[in-house]
Amino acid sequence: DNVALDGPTGKRWTALPCLSDHIVILTSHVTGLFGAYTGCCGEAIEHDYVEAIMVAVNSTIDCPYCDSLHTELASLSGHGEAAKRLLKAKSVDAAMKVVNRPGVAYARRMGELDVRSPGEEEAYDALCTAEGDARAKSIKALCIFLYWGGMTGNTINCTKKRLLCIAPCSGLTCFSMLFFLYYGPLFFVVFFYNSAVIPCFGAVFGEKSKSQVWFFKFTGVVLWVMALIWIIPVGILACFLSICFSSLREQVKDQLEYLLGDEEEVSSEEEEE
Repeated sequence: DNVALDGPTGKRWTALPCLSDHIVILTSHVTGLFGAYTGCCGEAIEHDYVEAIMVAVNSTIDCPYCDSLHTELASLSGHGEAAKRLLKAKSVDAAMKVVNRPGVAYARRMGELDVRSPGEEEAYDALCTAEGDARAKSIKALCIFLYWGGMTGNTINCTKKRLLCIAPCSGLTCFSMLFFLYYGPLFFVVFFYNSAVIPCFGAVFGEKSKSQVWFFKFTGVVLWVMALIWIIPVGILACFLSICFSSLREQVKDQLEYLLGDEEEVSSEEEEE
């Protein structure tokens, strides 16, 4: 019953996974996401492809905030009603029938595996083969960003339901309350953007919305900046705790290798010389 009250997937964070994931999320946010949106210090991904990737990840999480934001953006970017069908996809094959792109297949698979479960590495290798390493890195950064947004949104929503006595209050924890108080203001801003800015954009440009690439890049940068402000403190705290607790570092070691692999390889070569 609690799972039903917490959304279709029941996916939300608890303390330790939240901290370990934030190490990966902060690293990805700084090293890959900005480039994915803008092409600066990374490989830009086409705006309609970006939104299809976002919806594909959310099809595994069912975050209502991500739904109202990215499903609407996907629709405006040219996918139309297909965006809603993609959100309802229950497998990689079903998602590919809606939008047949390698990034969509990876996004769905990564969401199913919660970023770092066994099988993600093989899926990422397939993405690199199909898209090339630079584009694959940008696509993975987009997937990690939506995963963070979806898990954060669901965790906030679960706490809100308990505070409103819609769900059993026994599910409230110190972590969920701190998380709600910390991330709640950010998602209020996101809710405003969903409710005011995006509908105005759609009303003004109508059918021409899909060609307004500037707006999608602008939205990406706005989301990047807003999220970074909140992610940095949690990511730094998690990095500090990982120094004290090696188990925390071990949980994200493989994921950090793909983000920092080039730099680590160079350092190793220099040490050998």
